[in-house]
Amino acid sequence: MRTKQTVSLQQAHETVAFLVPRERMEALLETMEILANPQAIRALRCDRSGHGRYLPLSALDED
Repeated sequence: MRTKQTVSLQQAHETVAFLVPRERMEALLETMEILANPQAIRALRCDRSGHGRYLPLSALDED
């Protein structure tokens, strides 16, 4: 099995681009979306501070 790697492209000894595996790029984009969402950042900070509130999955059921 071959390991998926990031490849850098250089021009005149300067890196000008990167080729990354699709899965890695999707993960990076998802992370960027979360970090751009103020509500998500507040929720992360709340959780890290120990003040997070957790509900059972059944709370998501719509009746």
